[in-house]
Amino acid sequence: MGKKYSNVGVLNLIQATEESIQEIEKINNVGLLVYSQKNAYLVPKLNVKNIGQTIMVEKNVKMANGVYKVDSAYLKIVDDNETVFINGAVIVNVDVTLEELQQKNITFIVNGIIYSPSHLNGAIQSKLLTTNGTLVSYEGPEPKLENGNLHLTTGYLEGLREGTNLLVNGIITIDEHVDLTLLKEKIARLDINGTIRYYDFQQPLISGKLSINGNQNIIPKGYQVLSTQTHLNKHNIKRYKQQSIYTTKPIFIDSTITREGLNEAFSSIHSLSYILCPEGTEDILFEKLANLENEVFVYVKNYIAVKEETWFSTNFKQLDPQTTIIIQDQLTINDTLTHADIDHISEIILAGDILVVDETTKVILKKKISQSFKGEIHVLQDHDEQIATNIGELVL
Repeated sequence: MGKKYSNVGVLNLIQATEESIQEIEKINNVGLLVYSQKNAYLVPKLNVKNIGQTIMVEKNVKMANGVYKVDSAYLKIVDDNETVFINGAVIVNVDVTLEELQQKNITFIVNGIIYSPSHLNGAIQSKLLTTNGTLVSYEGPEPKLENGNLHLTTGYLEGLREGTNLLVNGIITIDEHVDLTLLKEKIARLDINGTIRYYDFQQPLISGKLSINGNQNIIPKGYQVLSTQTHLNKHNIKRYKQQSIYTTKPIFIDSTITREGLNEAFSSIHSLSYILCPEGTEDILFEKLANLENEVFVYVKNYIAVKEETWFSTNFKQLDPQTTIIIQDQLTINDTLTHADIDHISEIILAGDILVVDETTKVILKKKISQSFKGEIHVLQDHDEQIATNIGELVL
């Protein structure tokens, strides 16, 4: 049994060989798969599921993710005949001259946006082997770059010059109360390498300026955004008074919360993740859901949420009767389970993966699984094997 990977941003097969992929058993959820013409035959030999995009390049290409700056200093040191694949954005600096570009025999492959001073557009286009994106001309200062998380407010806009090209490498949230007139004046283009969140009533203005290499979340007007995983109990639920909430993260509802408490707290729930609630409250939740495809899981008595943990059979034995276990990320079970170890628990909900040491344990666990979100059970070859998850770039 070979190596397993999940949630890979870029799967780089440019230098891959028969030997380098030999130990790969499975790869789940790949954003971008990049391979060369010479080893294209290897792609169908890999067990890869859920690929967002594929691009074929030359074998000797150099890879770069995020924002790639081309300025005068870069052109002085870059090797001739170099080919660079950029997954993200390229900014050609205003200090670059036409002569500098023409003197260098370099080429680019771009999956994303290219910012170039208008007088260099022709020279830049001659350097592109291929592009899956847009070439944007700019005059004056180069685009404003923001890395990480940006909360775009009226105050932020007031600090920008008029007609700014804004490039965000990360996550941007447009404030619900931002001055849209000011946004229209201050931002000429909004390019995202990552994720953008904005409200539905802002869409007519935002969409006309927007280019995305990533994801967008559109929030309904009047909804409060819950940006982190939420655990509701009888005390903190009192802060909500007929609130409309929006979230991309899980919501956990404590058994101390009554049907009446839920009904009084929320008028609407728009969730892009899942909700775990006590038995007898699910019908109230379904009435509140704006997204009918939302997963609602139910537990009988109590629950425990597991992220990145390693358990043994003794961990299961110590759980209270009728406990529901929800796997969020990854649970590794390092010994063999018996029916007696888990007979007393209510069920297991798979919103993540379980790694087990043998088929016997897998079969026993399956009998306790009646609700599943995206998870699977994997049998490890030995006790040291793990599934690697959330990888920016995987090079084989």
